[in-house]
Amino acid sequence: VIHGISLANPDYSNTPESIKALNYKLYESLIDVVKNTNVIVCLENLFTGSPKGLIEGTCSDPHEAVEYIDHLNALAGKECFGLCLDTGHLNLLRKSFRTYVPILGKRIKVLHIHDNNGTTDQHLMPYGRGTIDWPSVMRGLNAIGYDDCFNYEIPGERRLPMPVRDAKAEYVKAITKYLFSL
Repeated sequence: VIHGISLANPDYSNTPESIKALNYKLYESLIDVVKNTNVIVCLENLFTGSPKGLIEGTCSDPHEAVEYIDHLNALAGKECFGLCLDTGHLNLLRKSFRTYVPILGKRIKVLHIHDNNGTTDQHLMPYGRGTIDWPSVMRGLNAIGYDDCFNYEIPGERRLPMPVRDAKAEYVKAITKYLFSL
């Protein structure tokens, strides 16, 4: 997963076109390396800050993400690029899973699963204090036949004693089992 460039302040000659050109230059520079491997480079749906609050970043628009991925794969001559769908970022930008996920479809190669309150990128466990509609997320993923990487992007607990770490791991497993039952 390699974050693209998202610049929040267009006052510094950073137009959407110039940002897109920077991102293409970044990702195109990887093509020769990745096309001879089994590595898939994933762009991520991003947000960025501005004086007005959180705004859309690179690939937060699903059509833009499709454009990036399809263009890069065409240049590579094979599938070398995909999307890392970050559930928390979609929630922060109040994007609908029902519309975003089907547009990207099989281009989604990995998930960053975490929750938040819709205003701060908190990286909470699903069903904690966050506001994401998890049944909607799972219905969207099931509808596209998603079966790739399910990666939690939640804080580690290095200071917890081992028995408590084990209990947290069991909790994560229970949440995962529940999500897959939806």
